[in-house]
Amino acid sequence: MTLIINKHILPNELSIHFFVNGFSFCTNSKVDFTPLSSDTEELKVSLKENLEFYPIDNFDIFSVVFFQSPSTFVPQKFFDSKKSKIYLSLYNRTKKDDLVAYDTLEDQKQVNVYSFQKVIKTILDETKIQFNYIHYNTILHRKIISICSFTEFKYQLFIHIQYEAVDVFLVKMNQVVFNNRFSIENGDEFLYYIFFIVEQFDLKCDDFEIIFLGKFLDYNRYYDLTSRFHKYYKFIENDSEIIIDQSKHHAPYLANYSG
Repeated sequence: MTLIINKHILPNELSIHFFVNGFSFCTNSKVDFTPLSSDTEELKVSLKENLEFYPIDNFDIFSVVFFQSPSTFVPQKFFDSKKSKIYLSLYNRTKKDDLVAYDTLEDQKQVNVYSFQKVIKTILDETKIQFNYIHYNTILHRKIISICSFTEFKYQLFIHIQYEAVDVFLVKMNQVVFNNRFSIENGDEFLYYIFFIVEQFDLKCDDFEIIFLGKFLDYNRYYDLTSRFHKYYKFIENDSEIIIDQSKHHAPYLANYSG
């Protein structure tokens, strides 16, 4: 697979973002969402219809971002591509027909291993278009490393909220010391996982700040809950000119990213 450098969607670029329950066609000016069930045939039909009716000739660059399943990071010095499925099996169950892929983060000396539906690549290959592939966690990791700083706090806890899930990155001295994705349906579950991290790393109030990636109306309840138990928190705004809502993209902070 071809890996692209972490960047925003360009004016001449189309990026397709795949979720468990649908996919978004994203440009630098518009985001559309097509909901899907778990039926593979429905995915084939809907994806082909979108590719046929979207103005493909208007674009020169094409990318795919996978949000469908969690991923796992492996230190580059220990990574063996032949063992990719083994690494992933220790963290996430891979379906029989899924493909296993990985992104290499050279600067961080990490490899991000993940899986996705084989049918997606089959359909995209049939278009004869050169798509670049990447997992959203790779984008998050690079973004967080680029913005973390330790002028005031020993730790920074980055929180990325998406549809029914939260990604957490605990950073110390410009190094990610903990990363995971948790499924959440309400505020209690959200706080449970945040407190779990605080307890596991014995974080004192003055030791860390919480940084939310983006600020979106759909997630206000999580921001309010955080403000009740921790006074050091802030937001890193999404710098997209597009007005994003969760009905168009289930991870709105990353709606204008392609790699």
